Amino acid sequence: MQFIRFFLALTGLWLATATAQADTYSFGVLSQRSAVLTAQYWNPILAYVQQKTGIELELKVTRTAPESNNAIERGEYDFVYSKSIFQPRMAAVNYQVILRPRDEVMTGQEVGLPVSVHPRVPKHIVMAVRTTIDGMDLDPAGMKILDASARAIGQKPPLGFRASSPADNQRYRK
Repeated sequence: MQFIRFFLALTGLWLATATAQADTYSFGVLSQRSAVLTAQYWNPILAYVQQKTGIELELKVTRTAPESNNAIERGEYDFVYSKSIFQPRMAAVNYQVILRPRDEVMTGQEVGLPVSVHPRVPKHIVMAVRTTIDGMDLDPAGMKILDASARAIGQKPPLGFRASSPADNQRYRK
């Protein structure tokens, strides 16, 4: 009986490793800072997601905001941190908001930079990424990462993200 448990545990470990290696998704960020600052902010957050879920999010940054918008319009990113998704020309791509910055409530005409996902990304991947980033500020290790990332760009508290949904943002799509 112990051999069967050992075999099942070993098989489960192999499957988890194989799944984690297969799960790599692009994470595009609107070019509004230097690539170095963008990487200093996002790479630790994306590494945290991978550590917690086994899902690798690969940071993608273009040289300019127009290049970033064009990549978003072509649907090149699996996940994207940009409010460009609300532009009418982006409607066909159908990115859906899954997270918003903790410090920015989307009201009136001011829209914070949300994290959105392309419809091709499997729902279980979306939920794992969303839940992990949403809860970072509640985990001491996650909060330490958020604090270091915020210091890199001069961001003030509150730090982190909160779950959001397309329904929360319908008024911004025209």
